[in-house]
Amino acid sequence: MSDRRPGKPRDPAILRSGVRLKRRIGLEEEQSPDERCVPEVSGLALRTLCRSLKQLRGDPCLRRALAELPDDIAAELARGAVRADGWYPLAWLIDLHHVAQRITGVGPELSRTLGYEGSRHNFRGAHRFYVTGDDPSLVLKRAPWVFGLFYRDCGTLDIIESRAGFARARWIEAVAFTDSLWQEQLGSCEAALEASGARRLTCRFDCGGRSGSPVTELLAEWT
Repeated sequence: MSDRRPGKPRDPAILRSGVRLKRRIGLEEEQSPDERCVPEVSGLALRTLCRSLKQLRGDPCLRRALAELPDDIAAELARGAVRADGWYPLAWLIDLHHVAQRITGVGPELSRTLGYEGSRHNFRGAHRFYVTGDDPSLVLKRAPWVFGLFYRDCGTLDIIESRAGFARARWIEAVAFTDSLWQEQLGSCEAALEASGARRLTCRFDCGGRSGSPVTELLAEWT
């Protein structure tokens, strides 16, 4: 059980890769070149994760998770100040996954489920134009662009092989990603392909997919 009381300050996350994740820089503040390279996540991703946790585990679970987060994260999420089109430290997303797993007693597989449910909801709503109901190849072509909408300075994603019923995706230098974020990516990929008509789908990491992995490859097969 964590000994951190709600509201107790905590240092920014430091990943195994040694990357220190800094706090968000306000729009009115001038950014140095170093600060502009801090890994960031879109506000939409943060809001989607909170919504998915509430839907899957209930509002009390979400409230408890927010209470255990560092003050700066909890305050903005609780009052709805996180903008969907804003950029925030990737550490916020990492902390959300970590706290959700701890309070539910479920491991990284929870992150996969949250990623799946969140993406499925988005692809049925505001992002439905990213996918089609019968052509997985289209969502694969758009995958690198969509990744860039949610993550900044977090490496790159490319589809290096794509044919009927098979695809191989490769992330390069996504070293700030943790095990939980990779599981979230796995669930999101499953949701995107299913929304595009993939059936009997299996997705797995062929290499990487762990905290600090410089190269990660995902294989997807479907009918």
